[in-house]
Amino acid sequence: TRLAEGEAGASAVFSAELTETFDAADMDAAQRASRAPALWRYRRPFSLDHFLMALNASPRAAEDFPLLHGFFSREPQLRALRHLPGALSWTALLLAKYNRRLDADRARQLTVGELLATEVAAPERRRYEAAFQSFAAAWNDAWPFVQRFGCLTIPPEYRAVTMTHDVPVSFCLVTERDEGLCCMALLQFLAETHNGLVQDVDEHMLLRSQARGAERSALISSRHMSAAHTVRYDLRGELGPYLQHHCVRAGAAAGAASYDFGKAQAYLLDRVLAGVPAMDLELRKFTYAHEDAGLGGGLAALRQKVPQVPLPQEVEEVVRRELGSPAAAQAVLDVLETAIALLAATGGSFVRTLNSGVSDMPLGTYLSSVLLMDGAEVGGRVASQVLLKHLEGLWNTLLECTTTDPFAKVSSKYREPLDADAREALAAAAARLELPELLPVLRAFIVQTLGGADVIDPRSAAADSLTWLESGDSYLGDMEWFADAWPAALQMRHLVAAYEMLRDVQ
Repeated sequence: TRLAEGEAGASAVFSAELTETFDAADMDAAQRASRAPALWRYRRPFSLDHFLMALNASPRAAEDFPLLHGFFSREPQLRALRHLPGALSWTALLLAKYNRRLDADRARQLTVGELLATEVAAPERRRYEAAFQSFAAAWNDAWPFVQRFGCLTIPPEYRAVTMTHDVPVSFCLVTERDEGLCCMALLQFLAETHNGLVQDVDEHMLLRSQARGAERSALISSRHMSAAHTVRYDLRGELGPYLQHHCVRAGAAAGAASYDFGKAQAYLLDRVLAGVPAMDLELRKFTYAHEDAGLGGGLAALRQKVPQVPLPQEVEEVVRRELGSPAAAQAVLDVLETAIALLAATGGSFVRTLNSGVSDMPLGTYLSSVLLMDGAEVGGRVASQVLLKHLEGLWNTLLECTTTDPFAKVSSKYREPLDADAREALAAAAARLELPELLPVLRAFIVQTLGGADVIDPRSAAADSLTWLESGDSYLGDMEWFADAWPAALQMRHLVAAYEMLRDVQ
């Protein structure tokens, strides 16, 4: 038995020497110095793929080296994170330039290349181009991994899109429907991936009782995010060479290599992940031109919480004078949208109507005392003269200031010119109609109801539809001035022309 064991041991030693699987450290020091076995031993050339294969094959890699294992297990998804600030910048540029100025049809026709070539001034073109390149890189790296947005599955035709200059601008606008859903889903995916990695780092440091609170901000808004706040690395040019030169141990087997995963994880944490803050994704949604639904039904809820009255004509003239340009009107619209949304949500479903004193509060006072905003953002005279009960009228006036034709989306079936009889009847009725009260209601009905499919017979009497429109707490049909004065013979096909005539009369 001993002889057999001795022969087996000798055979094992011979096989180990033949295949270079012996451990050189076990050799006699003098023999090792003279033979230098490690010097002539064959070593497999370093390969990142082999490193990852060895990491995945290690039975305790996920427990012993969680950051290293987690990083490389989802590394293809992390490549896009370096482009996140530029991608956010691109959507912000488009929002500032086109919000409520670009309609959906035009956005689907206008390509990114055409936008950069024809609609961006030369001094700004480089900034726009750089932001788009970051957005395109983030899209092309991350989009294959985006499967859903919330409960919605991304349609196959959208998932097949590669972001280039030939893609319509509508794919770059943050909305919650149609192709705009892709942009929102992409940015949300990047934010969740970024925050998931930061959370893994925090857990790793917490388990080792190393506080990071003094080293970095706990949270940063996406509006302030820069390259310094992102996960950035060069896999082939930086990480790979470090792993090759510092994390490879002399293999115990010929052609094999063992790796120092602990050193690799420490380097990854120190050079790539340390100091990266979590991100609070704050996205303003894009609203297409002629899309009053951008408030999400906020005007209807506003009317319940704060009964609305028409904007006095002298105040409307002040608004138009003070906000002389579409850009200025757009800036006020953005502020107004926030104010209306908050007012509509105040009290939730338990409060139907706010205190009557709220209606007479100046807009500037509400902005400064409740929203903690500078009332001057809407203009000094607008802030002092527009009351909360005038917000719907202000909204409609601002929309007219920012769009050339608020009825551009209305079907041509409702835009026929008035014939002689209809014009004469309407002219006679104008003096008896309460135009400051009627026109805002009429305009909202045309834009919101007639802007889609042909839902009403163009040759039906307009009064049959207008009677049921709400003005304040009553229907138009219940108001004596409307029931007695509105021309009964006026048809829906003339409604836009009738509105424009009455507006000119006012």
